[in-house]
Parts: sequence; C-alpha cells; structure tokens
Amino acid sequence: MLDSIYVALTGLSTFQKGLNTISNNVANLNTPGYKGRELLFSDLYYRYEAGSDGGNTTTPYTKGSGVTSGGEHLLLAQGTINSTGNDLDLAINGNGFFVLNQNGEQVYTRDGQFEFNSQGILKSRGTDNSVLFLNGSGGLNELDINTFRTSPGKATTTVTFKNGLSTLTTPTYTTTASVFDSAGGAHTISLTFTNNTGVTAGSWLVDVAENSVPLTPQQEIRFNGVGLPIAGFDQFSFAYQPSISVASTTLNLNFSGTAGLTSGASSLALNSQNGFGPGALLKATFDTKGTVKFAYSNGQTVNGPRIALAAFNSISALQPLGGNLFKNANDQPIVLGNPGDSLFGTTTGGSLESSNVDLAGQFSQLIVAQRGYQAASEVITAANEMLQQLLQARSGK
Repeated sequence: MLDSIYVALTGLSTFQKGLNTISNNVANLNTPGYKGRELLFSDLYYRYEAGSDGGNTTTPYTKGSGVTSGGEHLLLAQGTINSTGNDLDLAINGNGFFVLNQNGEQVYTRDGQFEFNSQGILKSRGTDNSVLFLNGSGGLNELDINTFRTSPGKATTTVTFKNGLSTLTTPTYTTTASVFDSAGGAHTISLTFTNNTGVTAGSWLVDVAENSVPLTPQQEIRFNGVGLPIAGFDQFSFAYQPSISVASTTLNLNFSGTAGLTSGASSLALNSQNGFGPGALLKATFDTKGTVKFAYSNGQTVNGPRIALAAFNSISALQPLGGNLFKNANDQPIVLGNPGDSLFGTTTGGSLESSNVDLAGQFSQLIVAQRGYQAASEVITAANEMLQQLLQARSGK
C-alpha cells in the first residue's frame, strides 16, 4: 500500500515539472528566437519478484517504481519570420546560431536583435554581448562601424553622351558635363562643338574647357554619310588635373552612343559619368548571406564582413543561460560558417524569428498534465483510504 503512495508521488512530482516546462514555454510565446522545450518522461527501475500461475510454473512478477523526468528536449522547429522595419534585426531561416562574445566567452543565440553601441560596436540589443563575424582567415572579429563612416570619392574616367548635333542650325553648340577629380571634388567642364564639314565631311571640332581654361588641345569627332559616329573618331582622352593638389587622371569623352547628326535642334548632352564624391554613411543592412551592406550619401554601397553562424552535432546538448543565450557546456565540436553556405540557413534582414511555441499544443499538454496530476493524487487518496480501512480492521472498529 505504501509503495502505491510512493509511486503516485513520483507522478505528482513529474507532472509538476511538466507544468513548469509548459508555463515557461507559454511565458516565452513572444520571445524572439525562443525554442520551446518538452519534458521527457521516463519510467523508474523495476523490481522482479517470484510469482506463480497456479500450477508448477513460476513466472516473475514485475513491480514498477513510478516515473521520473528524463530532462528537457529542445524543440527545433523553425519559428515564423516577421518583418520589424529595423535594418539591423536579423533572422535565420534554417540551421545555425549567431555567435556572440560575452566577457571573452562564446555564447550562441537565435535572437537577431542587434544594434551599434555608443562606441560603434555591433552588440546584441540591450546587452554588452558583441556580435562576431568571420574574417578572411577563418577567425572571429567584432564589427566596428567607425571603419565604415565615410566613403571616399572616385575620379571620373569615362563620360558618355546622348542625343545629337544639328546639321541645320548654328555652326557651334555648347554643352556642359559634371565630373569628379581624384580627390572626389566636383567640377563642371564645358564642350563647344564647331561644324567642320566644310574642311572634312562629317567633321566637328571639340574644345574642352573649365572656367574658360582649355583642358586639352582642340579635338575632332566625325560622323559617316548617314550621320552616325565613326569608330576611331567617336571618342578621345586627355589628362585631367584641375589643380596641383590632386593627382592627374585620364578622362575619356565618349560619343559612340549618341544619335549623331540630326535635322532638329542640337541637344547633345551628358548621359553618364563614372565618378562620385565622398559620402557619409546613411545606414547598414544585412542581405541573405549575412553580409553587412553600408549605404552612403554619394549613392555607393559597400560590402562589409559576413556574420558568423555556428552549428553543433547536438543542439539539445546546449546549455540555456537565459537571455536567449546558449552555452556549449559539453565542449562538443563547433562548425563555423556563413549564412547560405554548406549546412547553414540563409538570413533575412529587417526581420526576427518568432518563438516556435505552439500555443494550442501547449494547452493540450496542460490538460494532460492537469489530469495526470489529478489522477496521481486520486491514487494517493485511494491508497490512504485502504490503509485507513486496514487500521480500523486491526483495531476492531
């Protein structure tokens, strides 16, 4: 009789632990990157006693000792990925954990809420845990945004033009083009076209100047009988150095893409140029391969490092630390890589992975735990009443 009470007590204790697991899952329903847990139930050891089937054959009698918890199992299902509008939020779609540095020790998380601190180091939001990135030699480094605050300018090397020159209007036509020097400084050059067909068929002379100062000796471009640019006479280059404080660059003016000679008004104009001035950092974002993209005010985008991900042989063996963090307590082998590579999932910028807790499933387990606890308590009540009956029989009542 007492054995039945002790066995039922193991049920009460284990169902109570199950309730704790369920309550923790429900409490973390809105925790980004949270992975739900499930309590494992395991029967206790058995005692074998001799018994008889009423004849000469003896069969063993098995007597169980109840139930215990076999630890918690980590539920690895993918959580829903939701857009947050925060450029530095990052969600993993697939396998892998973000790698963080916590006081010199590596810890791991699926929570991609990141932000730059006052020193410009990318941290896990609300903590001092820095986010780690893989470098070219396979090592891990922090990301310091101060390295990417500005984007240097680039000198213009090619200028292309569009539209065409008129064969019917005045013999000269002037247009302008914006270019950049080797230091990223902006300049405006003027181009004056003079009809030279009286000397050479389809010929136009070009004078290039800045602030009325010639930049190169007079050049020539030519057009064929149907008014299209002639290869070999459709572009020219010259050394461009607007001041002694900047390095000289070679500037190519290309007219091969123009409409050539037209019967309408002259409208030849700048089409494109490949230079740009210095720019200030506007924002940082992540792409699907975990690469940081830095966007600048000069229209340029620079690729930064790629965020590191970690994979393990047994995720269930990771030790939860709280704060959405895990520790590799068993020193199992760690595989480091980048999103989109090999066994790792991809990343989605401006988004977070939600908790993978299934509320309906938790409520179902809650009912089972409640009924199991109730049934175990009823067993104790029944065993107690039977003992009471036995004691009353002995006392002759």
